[in-house]
Amino acid sequence: MADKDLQLLDNVELRFALAETDPQLEKTLNTFLCPILLKLASPVEAVRSKVIAILTHINKRVRPKPEISLPVTALLQQFSTNTSVLVKNFTLIYIEIGFERISLEDKLTALPQLIKGISQRPVAQQTTLVHLILPTLSQVKQFNEDNTTADPYDFATNPSDAICLLLRFQDVLLYRQPIVGAKTFVQVASDGAPSSPLAGSSTAQPAPSTLPPPDGMSPQSVLYTTYNGKATWSTSSELKNIKIGALRFICSTTAFPDSLPAKVHLERFIALIAATGDAYHEASSMGDDGLKRIKQPDLEDKAFIDRLYQMYQGSNRGKPIPGQEDVFRQQSSNVVKLRIMGYLSKSKIASESFPSALQISFDCLYGPNTNTKLVMAGMAFVQWIARMSSQAAITPIAPVLVSGLLKYTRENEEAVGLDSDAAKGFAYVALSLISKR
Repeated sequence: MADKDLQLLDNVELRFALAETDPQLEKTLNTFLCPILLKLASPVEAVRSKVIAILTHINKRVRPKPEISLPVTALLQQFSTNTSVLVKNFTLIYIEIGFERISLEDKLTALPQLIKGISQRPVAQQTTLVHLILPTLSQVKQFNEDNTTADPYDFATNPSDAICLLLRFQDVLLYRQPIVGAKTFVQVASDGAPSSPLAGSSTAQPAPSTLPPPDGMSPQSVLYTTYNGKATWSTSSELKNIKIGALRFICSTTAFPDSLPAKVHLERFIALIAATGDAYHEASSMGDDGLKRIKQPDLEDKAFIDRLYQMYQGSNRGKPIPGQEDVFRQQSSNVVKLRIMGYLSKSKIASESFPSALQISFDCLYGPNTNTKLVMAGMAFVQWIARMSSQAAITPIAPVLVSGLLKYTRENEEAVGLDSDAAKGFAYVALSLISKR
C-alpha cells in the first residue's frame, strides 16, 4: 500500500512540475491539493515526508502569487469531515491562504462552515478560524435582518459554538492597542498549534513581560486575540472596523434569534457591556445601543450575576497562582465596572453573593484606580445590600461593612466638595441601614 501511495505521489509531483503557467497550476491544485493532504494520515513516514516535499513546492509557487486561487470550498469540506488532526491542521493552513483570495460573497457563504463545530476544535484551530471570521465581518456594512434563513449558523443545535465565538469576541472588544512607542503586551506560548515547515510562525514563543494586559484580559487572551501578533489590525486603525464588525454580528437578530438558550444571550450581553468601555466612540455607542435592544437577562439569575462578578473582578481577588500567570485576567476598566454596578444594584441575589459583594464594594471605595463615580456606586450598592439581603446573609458580614464605612468616613473627614459630601452622606445612610438590621 505504501509503495502504491508513493507512486501516486510521484505522479502528482510530476503534474505540478509540468504546470508551467499560473492557470495550469491553479487547475492542478483544484484537482490534487485535497487528495494530497489526505495522505498525511498515512502511518508510513515515507509517504508523509513525500507529501511535505510536494506541499513545500506548492508553497514556493503559490504564496508569492495572490492571484492563484485555491479550492477553498473543497478544503472546508475536508476540514469539517476528516478526523486526522494532522490533515486538519494542514488543511486549515491552505484554507487560511485561500480565504484571503476569494470574494466577500464567497467568504460570507463559507461563514457557517467556519463556525460550525468551532467549540469542539483545539484552541489553535479556534484561533485561526476566528481570525478568518473577524476580517470578513468587518467588511459587512449591515446584516440582512429580514433573512428568511432561520438560524443560519445552527446555534440552536450547537449553542456552545455561539458561546465560544462570543467569548472570543469579548476579548476582541476588550483589547486595546499598546501605547505608541511602548513594547508589546506579554505573550506566552500557545498549546496545540500546528507545527510544521509549512505553518509559518503559527506557534507562539514565550516573550518577557513588557506591558500588563488590557483591563479584563489575560496574557493568553492577548496572544489569542492578536493571533500571536500576526493580526495586522491589532496594531493599526483597522482595529476599530474589526470591533464594529464583531458588534454588528453580536447585535444581529438573524444570527442570534430570541429563541436561542438564555446562556447564549447572557454572553451577548457581557460582550456588549465590554464594548461600552471601548475607546472608540463608534464601538462604545454600539455597545450602549445594543444593551437597550438585546434580550435582557434575568437579574435574579445566579449564573448572570456570577458572570458579572467574574467580569468585574477578573480571575481572582489576589495575585496569580504560580504557574498560571498567563491565564490570570485583570479587573475590568472603571467604565465597565460602573456599568456592572448598575446591574448588581438591582439584583437581590447580587446583594447576597458573598464574599464577592463585599469585595467589589470595598474595591469601589478603596481600589487603587477608583474614582468618584465608583465610590458613589459602591456606597449605593452597600445601601442595596443593607436593604435587600436576608438577615441570615447580612448578619455575618455586617461588622465588616460597618468597619469599612467608618474607615472611609474617618479617612475623608476633612475632604470638602459636593462629591465628597455626597459620598459621606451615602456612607452615613448605609451605616444607619445596616445598624437597623
